[in-house]
Amino acid sequence: GAEDFQDAAEKLVNLGLNEMQSREIVKVAFHCCVQEQGWNPFYAHLLEQLCKIDKRHQFTLRLCFWDAFKELDECLSTPAGRKQVGNVASLLAHSWATNTLSFSLLKPIALDRLGDGATLCLRLAIRG
Repeated sequence: GAEDFQDAAEKLVNLGLNEMQSREIVKVAFHCCVQEQGWNPFYAHLLEQLCKIDKRHQFTLRLCFWDAFKELDECLSTPAGRKQVGNVASLLAHSWATNTLSFSLLKPIALDRLGDGATLCLRLAIRG
C-alpha cells in the first residue's frame, strides 16, 4: 500500500503502463473521488500529483469533468447523487485552487445550456 498521495502517485507512475492504461488511472481516481460518501481530499491530492508528474493527465482530467457535467443532472434526484455533485464540485475547486486545471476547462462548455446538476456543481466549485 501507499503511505500517502505522493507515494501512491509515484507507485502508479512507476507501474510502466502504456499511455492508454495510464489514462485509466486518472479516470479511476476521478470515479473513486466522486463515489465517496463524503469529500475525501486524498483523491484530489493524488490527481494533482499525477498531473504534476505528467501533464498529459491534465487532459484526461478535463475529459473526466466534461463527462461528469453531462451526467450530473441525473444525480440530483437522490441523496447519494447530490453527494456526487458535491464531490465533483470539491474536486473542481481543488483543481482550480492548486492550478492543476485552469478556468479554460469551461471554454468549450455552453454554460447557457448546462443542466441543473452541472450548474449547481459549478456554483459550489466557484464558491470553494
